[in-house]
Amino acid sequence: MVFLLRDKFLNTFELLILLVKKELKIRYAYSVLGYTWTLLIPLAFVLTYFIAFSIVMRIQMQHYIPFLVANIFPWFWFVNSLIQATCVYRQNASLVKKVNISRWVLPTSIVAKETMHFIFALPIVIVVMAFGMKTFYWSWLFYVPMMLILQFVFISSLANILALFHVFIRDIEYLISIAMNVIFFMTPIVYPLSMVPQKYKIIFFLNPFASFIVSWNSIWLKGGNGDEHLFFICFVIAFVTCGLSIFTYRRLSKYVGELI
Repeated sequence: MVFLLRDKFLNTFELLILLVKKELKIRYAYSVLGYTWTLLIPLAFVLTYFIAFSIVMRIQMQHYIPFLVANIFPWFWFVNSLIQATCVYRQNASLVKKVNISRWVLPTSIVAKETMHFIFALPIVIVVMAFGMKTFYWSWLFYVPMMLILQFVFISSLANILALFHVFIRDIEYLISIAMNVIFFMTPIVYPLSMVPQKYKIIFFLNPFASFIVSWNSIWLKGGNGDEHLFFICFVIAFVTCGLSIFTYRRLSKYVGELI
């Protein structure tokens, strides 16, 4: 029994690796700059928001570029993962129908690919923090891997739920694009949480994305000092979402092959 479980786990893990490699190959096929785009696009957004909010709208904030970099990269990890993973069952219909696989691997492979992009971007983030703030926090060595795990669990769980719902309601792919644009401005990404009036802050933290973004910001800009409660909130969000994902998968995955 133990050997069967081990073999199943290894086979599933190998399939996940193959799917990630396939996604990366498709993503960069015939691209001159290739992986560099995963750095250039977020950095272009950083520059755009810096000009719009710091120069044009004159938001007075110290270390605004490091602030934006700390927030934009994890946000792109969220957005790219969820938008791409939502349609993954329909896009891989032949694989789902013809091959007996653990179907949750498909949305997870999308999230894993975007996780790789985020990890590859970490040196850029560290350089910006080191030069922009002239500091290096040793606590990054603990908090960054911890947040990587928590955000991966949260995104992959949410991606699995959305992918399953999309099988039944095709409008989900349009709704998620609209929702992510709305959530962007309801999350302290281009403005600090301190600008939000105290009476509205509880509303912001009902948005699970806000907890993760503020946590990343705390890690990069303050070394996570004094914000341990934020990491606990992220832990709770990640594992509650994981539980919901498992429940949803057990109830709905059997219908995927019939409906796509």
